[in-house]
Formats: sequence, structure tokens, C-alpha cells
Amino acid sequence: MPVKVPSWQVVHNRGEAQYTAYRHRNRRVALHPGIDNSSISLQDLAFAFEIALGPMNLRLQLDAGIGIPWYGIFTQQSVTDSATLHQLLWHIQPDLLVEIGTMCGGSALFYANTMMAYNPRARVMTYDTNTDLAGRLARCRQFHASARAHGIHGTQGLSHPSWRALQESGNLVPIIGSALEPTELSRLEEQVRSARAVFVIDDGRHIKASNLAHWHALSRLVSVGSYYLVQDTRLDSDCAYAILVGRGAWCKETRAEGGPAAAIASIVSSSSFRREWVQDRAVEQWGVTQHPGGYLRRVGTPTDNPGNLTMARRRYLAGVARRQSAAQLAHH
Repeated sequence: MPVKVPSWQVVHNRGEAQYTAYRHRNRRVALHPGIDNSSISLQDLAFAFEIALGPMNLRLQLDAGIGIPWYGIFTQQSVTDSATLHQLLWHIQPDLLVEIGTMCGGSALFYANTMMAYNPRARVMTYDTNTDLAGRLARCRQFHASARAHGIHGTQGLSHPSWRALQESGNLVPIIGSALEPTELSRLEEQVRSARAVFVIDDGRHIKASNLAHWHALSRLVSVGSYYLVQDTRLDSDCAYAILVGRGAWCKETRAEGGPAAAIASIVSSSSFRREWVQDRAVEQWGVTQHPGGYLRRVGTPTDNPGNLTMARRRYLAGVARRQSAAQLAHH
């Protein structure tokens, strides 16, 4: 009689969860120190944490779109990652942070408020290709109504009074459109020339092609010693589980086209990356992160001057931006 293989094992055997190795595979947590030698892998612990708190849980505890509130504003960031990012921003002290994926605006306000504490003239430029602002606001209100129902209180960034105030002061520059458009690339290159340090965060469409397009266009802007962060690399494995338990409608696109971890696997395998960058796992000091392997630190001298982006390359990236915008509108 043939042995029935568990469904989760089938997924792994098919290679669909091949990017789970980006977690801390060999680190283990002792369960009963001083009593016995039992332990659990940090990889399993992190995965269980995400299952318990995310939309995959059998009893929804906390919508993944809420995140931890900072300054009374929902950030859409986990408690461990917001702590890591706060620490990194204070350590590097970038004058300019470029964010791909504004969504509810909470993370942009979190970055701006943190950066202004060490540099009152620091600036966050945040991009979102979803032109349906009313629809985005409605979705954010859904997220935050769920949070309040679970006793977590805060305000969405887009409707917070500081959103307009920081726009007027120039500390926050929200752009509805793609950072890959030639006009936006030119504007970013101009901003980089007057910045001492630049940090880039890609939290846009969690699709391999989108992550790679933004990496090739924007990684050149990152200053030596600073970071390019690809967020939500957890999705490549988490979505496999979500689909198995019937809660994967929210991640079909990521599963079908490959997600951020697949993009990271491609990025870090290139010789150009190894010359100028490192995949910094040391900053994942809390162990549990939504962006495992996604913290990329520049350690070498940039080979490309921001002003040397050719017109052919600009036209190519503009085409990518238009296709992504059309796809995102269709998705929403």
C-alpha cells in the first residue's frame, strides 16, 4: 500500500519552499536549559510566530497589515523589525530614505520622525503606484478597525495630522507613481547628490520581477555603509503554507511569479553583488523577522554614478514601471 506523503512535504519536495534556507537554519533555542537538551530551531520558531499572528492563523489574532504602532500611528512593521530599523537609522543616520510602497503611510511617518530626531532636515521620499487613494484609505481603515477590535489603538498614517505637516516642511515627499519613471529617477539622483547617506527600502509589490527592477535601478543610490532592504522575504515560504490551509487568496500573485526571497536569491548570487555588497544577517539580532536575508549592506565603492543611467536603461525601466502600475491596478 503506497505511503501518503503529507501535503506540506509535497510542497517542499516540489521546490516551492526552496527559499526557506534564508532563515537562520542552524540556530536553535533551548527549551529547558539546565534540565535536558531539548531545543527547537529558530527557523521553526520564527515560522510559528508568523502563523500565530498573521492571516494564516485559524483564529485571526492580528491582521498582517496592522503592525506595531509608533508615535500612535500604525506602521505596518512587526515589533522586531521596527526595533531593528530604528536602530539602523540612528546608527547610519541617512539624510534621505527612499521607500517603495507607501500603502497606509505609517512606515513613512515612522522613518521620518526617527530621522528628524538626529537631522531636522532629513527627508523620506515614498512611492506608491496605486492611484486609487480612496480605495487605499478604505483598505487601511479595515486594517485598523481590526486592530482596535483586538485592543490595539492607533491612527493610519495617511489621515494623521503629521502627514500634511511633514509634507509642508519638506521632510516627507509622497509620490503617487513609480520610482522607475525617468523623471523620478532624475529627481532621486539629484537628491542623492546632496545627501550624506542614503537608505532604500523596497516594500512595494512583493513580486520577484518588481523587486529585481527596483534593485537594478535604485541600489546604485545607496551610500557605502548603508542598506538596501527588501521587505517581506518571508512570503515565499509563508504563502506556501497559507495556500495549504486555505488562507492564501492574498498571496496568489507572489506564489505564481516568485516573491522577494526569490529576488534576493538572484541578487546575492551575482558577482557584482559580491564585489560591493553583503547580505547582513547580523542585524537580525532578534531572530524573528519578516525580512529574513533582506538586509543588504553596501561595503564597496559604487561602480555606477547615479548620473550615468543611460537613456536606454531609463526607457526600459519606464516600461517596467508602466506594466507594474497596470498590473497593480488590475490586482486592486
